[in-house]
Amino acid sequence: MNRSLVVGLIAITLLPLWLVCKERQPDAPRAATVTLGQLEIDAASEFARLAINCIQNEFPNKTGHVLSSSADACYPQALHPAFYGCFDWHSAVHGHWLLVRLLKRFPALPEAKEIRQLLEQNLTQENIAAEVRYFSQPLNRSFERTYGWAWLLKLAEELHDWPDTDAMRWCANLQPLADLLVQRYQDFLPRQTYPIRTGVHPNTAFGLAFAIDYGQAVGDNNFVSLITERSRSYFFADRDYPVDWEPGGEDFFSPALMEADLMRRVLSAQEFSEWFEAFLPALFTDEPLGWLEPAHVSDRSDPKIVHLDGLNLSRAWCLSGIAKKLPAHHPIKGKLLAAAARHAQATLPYISSGQYEGEHWLASFAVYLFREVSLDYPGEVSRYQGFRRYDFLHKGRAAIIVAPDSAADGLPWIWRARFFEHEPQTDLALLHKGFHLVYIDVVDLFGAPQAVAIWNDFYEFLTGRFHFCRKPVLEGLSRGGLIIYNWAIQNPDKVACLYGDAPVCDLKSWPGPERTEMMEAYNFRNQEEFFAYPGNPVDNLAPLAEADVPILHVVGEADQVVPVAENTDVVEERYRKLGGRMHVIRKPGVGHHPHSLTDPTPIVDFILQQVDCP
Repeated sequence: MNRSLVVGLIAITLLPLWLVCKERQPDAPRAATVTLGQLEIDAASEFARLAINCIQNEFPNKTGHVLSSSADACYPQALHPAFYGCFDWHSAVHGHWLLVRLLKRFPALPEAKEIRQLLEQNLTQENIAAEVRYFSQPLNRSFERTYGWAWLLKLAEELHDWPDTDAMRWCANLQPLADLLVQRYQDFLPRQTYPIRTGVHPNTAFGLAFAIDYGQAVGDNNFVSLITERSRSYFFADRDYPVDWEPGGEDFFSPALMEADLMRRVLSAQEFSEWFEAFLPALFTDEPLGWLEPAHVSDRSDPKIVHLDGLNLSRAWCLSGIAKKLPAHHPIKGKLLAAAARHAQATLPYISSGQYEGEHWLASFAVYLFREVSLDYPGEVSRYQGFRRYDFLHKGRAAIIVAPDSAADGLPWIWRARFFEHEPQTDLALLHKGFHLVYIDVVDLFGAPQAVAIWNDFYEFLTGRFHFCRKPVLEGLSRGGLIIYNWAIQNPDKVACLYGDAPVCDLKSWPGPERTEMMEAYNFRNQEEFFAYPGNPVDNLAPLAEADVPILHVVGEADQVVPVAENTDVVEERYRKLGGRMHVIRKPGVGHHPHSLTDPTPIVDFILQQVDCP
């Protein structure tokens, strides 16, 4: 008999024996306390260790492999040289996602070197090519559909926006498999007439939720459109879901909440709020809901019963995501967030239980929960003036999010256009009041149409994925005035107010040493086109006035770099004639520098009066 067939049969035969005979230990909470909020490095280290211990651990293994002949009976690593550990293919995949996620978030993680070595060994071009060949075989077209597909796309998404030399290589290696699975979705979804509403792996809503996240992250609009259409087709007409039927005894998803977690991604805030109330009307009553209480896990050594730990974690991330989508003062928002906290705390102490049945996969659910609940943004984390700072690439552009210690209702934010960290007193004051601070680098574009397009995309990313307030505060220092005005003029209904600090409002008044680069950004062929350009902010203020966008300028009266008479004075005169509201703070005897005010209170007060985030 073929040796590989013998080994495969032995592995299959011994699996139940291993599960029965493995020494059982009583459930014991992990040593360090894990609570809902920001994931800290000690917990991250422990979660990473669980994945490290299993991603190259070939046995026990549940392959889910279809044999067309004896030649197909192979070791798991021979079938899947990249993803052969952690008991099954999908757990191996999300174990890799967990390691990538934690390495990004905590570059100084004690396990960082070991993680890089493991990822380097597994995510090779050759290994991924073998995975592609496996999925390309006719009998394997439905392998891991759609649970494993979704986690693979989540891994690809995590690598996509990471400006790390190793990560960019791993991302390129993984891309052929991600592309193939996108094609699998595109082939399968038009043929899937009915959604699968189970509480385990085949759940359609989960597969679509992670898929649309990937499509949005990489800018695949056709894929996003397909997911959106299918989601509406499957779920938009759902009403009065029978929540009392949950949970099932081996669920790790709530079919109801997973569906709602998907629909929050594809519906507008108003549309989702209306749909959600019709979908789960029981939530909107004063009746006690046992369904909102955590599941009891009676035996963490049982591979099916321990699924209920996963249910607690996935319910928590769904409840949190749904709550974030609802308006700030929605009557059930607090109920959902309180339930999320209860569910999380019921399981977080038991991720490291000493039982492989849960340890090979639950840490990934826990890390994803922290990503959703704590607004755990992409990129590398550091500190900025005492606040958490996240640096990442968005569509190839350097981007920054600085998070407040406690976000204000509605998630208000200030969008700084230029010179991040320079004279930050206004930004810091708003961070202390619960605002987020955001930046994306378009410095080389001088507010040109391409910069506006990048801002449009970044705005949709922040408001869609993280549910930031639909009307940010725009802050433009010096040449940053060009982009805040040009973007606001095209999007006047998406702006709380403009704060310009010695802002450039007319290209002609600010030749600067970068004139050549500016002309290239705007595609001006000669000086005549430059001086005849009709798109300067000073000439296009009407949309802002019609939308009643308040404007504040802070200027030095002796500014010779960006002359007040050619910029702010022109804007003020024209804006007031159009009926717009504008206030100018003038600093006598001050030139272009310093920007802002030593005491930013007047600026902050102006901003707070304008912000209204429902």
